[in-house]
Amino acid sequence: MTESFEEYYDTFKELRDETATIVRRMADAPEGRQQQLEREARGRVEEMDRYLIMLGQEAKGGDAKMKRKMQTALRVCNSDVEKLKNNLQKARLVGDAQGRATTTGTSQDRLNRTGVLLDDSKAIIEETRAIAIGTGENLARQGDMLRNAQRNAQEIRIDVSEAGDHLASLKRKNMVKIICLWIVIIGLIVAIIVHLVKTLN
Repeated sequence: MTESFEEYYDTFKELRDETATIVRRMADAPEGRQQQLEREARGRVEEMDRYLIMLGQEAKGGDAKMKRKMQTALRVCNSDVEKLKNNLQKARLVGDAQGRATTTGTSQDRLNRTGVLLDDSKAIIEETRAIAIGTGENLARQGDMLRNAQRNAQEIRIDVSEAGDHLASLKRKNMVKIICLWIVIIGLIVAIIVHLVKTLN
């Protein structure tokens, strides 16, 4: 991750945790306090939306590995924002229902808990999808590395074969040179012998 992305990401997580705390406090707060907490939560959610835009811009920088990490973190951030918006809406509905009737509020609490569980499940699915994407990319890179290794091995075999052919050619040339040298030596010996015979006669 880039330095700017990490700074934005840390601030985003602080806002996310603060907002989640405010939303949880809304359930037991009096009506007037509940509205104040809702305004605070909505203000932080809007600020988180602005940070999402900045994170999206920063996620376009860096090398390929950094981009993958930033895109994965960005998907999780988007999921967190959607989850908080849903929880905020449910908390407001629960507060309204509690103001009208206790029984309705109790039912809404159950519905709210179910909704939170569903949101958690959605977040887990999103994170699992992001992990699966990262795993697929890793497998693709490993496949490329394997194919490159196979190509390199093939090129090495070709080079070794060519080197063997070249050595065989050199051996043949050296053999021809040795034979020619022996012919010259024998010719010289014959010439010397003929010269000696003529001299003696």
